[in-house]
Amino acid sequence: MPAQRKSIPIAPVLLVLMTALVFARWGEARERTEPLPSWNGGAAKAAVISFVDSVTSGPGALPPEERIVVTDNDGTLIVEKPRYVQYSFVLDRVRELSWNSPPWRNSEPYRAIIDGNREIIDSLSGKDAVAIDDTIHEGITGEAYRAAAARWLGTARHPRFSRPYPALVYQPMRELLQYLVSRGFKVYICSAGSTEFIRALAPSAYGIPFERIIGSEVVTRFTMDDGRPLITRTSQHMPFVEREYKPLYIQQRIGRVPVMAIGNSNGDVEMFQYVKGRKGPSMALLLHHDDGDREYCYDGGAEKALELAGKSGWTTVSMKKDFRKIFPFEKPSERK
Repeated sequence: MPAQRKSIPIAPVLLVLMTALVFARWGEARERTEPLPSWNGGAAKAAVISFVDSVTSGPGALPPEERIVVTDNDGTLIVEKPRYVQYSFVLDRVRELSWNSPPWRNSEPYRAIIDGNREIIDSLSGKDAVAIDDTIHEGITGEAYRAAAARWLGTARHPRFSRPYPALVYQPMRELLQYLVSRGFKVYICSAGSTEFIRALAPSAYGIPFERIIGSEVVTRFTMDDGRPLITRTSQHMPFVEREYKPLYIQQRIGRVPVMAIGNSNGDVEMFQYVKGRKGPSMALLLHHDDGDREYCYDGGAEKALELAGKSGWTTVSMKKDFRKIFPFEKPSERK
């Protein structure tokens, strides 16, 4: 006789499935309604929500014109390793434009970039990359530069994650920007990256419009070409928007001291000090890259900021502990 099959009790199975469905629906509802759903509950999230509540409601509410936030870009809103996004764009543009035999083609470091000399390429700094950017794009308009950057952003892939760079925006930080805007804040990007490059990324990636980008600039010139007015780029670069220049450019462009500053490196220290020195409520948020499994783990370039954070009343956000997920494509996970 064939062996008799054992029947599986249906009720316990249905209970398990129904429980799983309830938790799944609860998770979806949480993501839709809770502020900062990709953040783990903890001191950092609580501090952000408490600060926002304190300056937008009740007796301590600030008028809308004072609700200004400034945030860094590279490493704060989007991945910056193994090199800055704009740096990767510049390397690819050198190779793309070299076919036309421009005068810089046979000099260094352009030749090394074209030939793929890793030793020389890896030795270049972010400022070197910007200087190269200025040279190869001299004479074109901001619109033409932005169009080239947008095309590249739509096709280039990150070497580790094999995804387009706009997909490597930090989901918790994008949620933070959306949350701030929903509470009446104006958010400005204040970054050493080039203004036009960030403009090619920011509206779609962060929801931040062109006019709220405070980036590094080249000197431009106005000319008339066959009756058509043009503003074109030169290769002369103005001071980078970093360190002590961040407060200077913020004052020049906005004319008010922001109530919140967000950054991740030593280049943001003076911006933090400027904001925390204002009369009235303020908040400095320092993002710490300490998750090598999901992103990168490094303190290099942020040693001073991390040292000052505890002494100066800045709020440190741990990517490992405070983020349920880092990138939009991740499945969220609670981290202790």
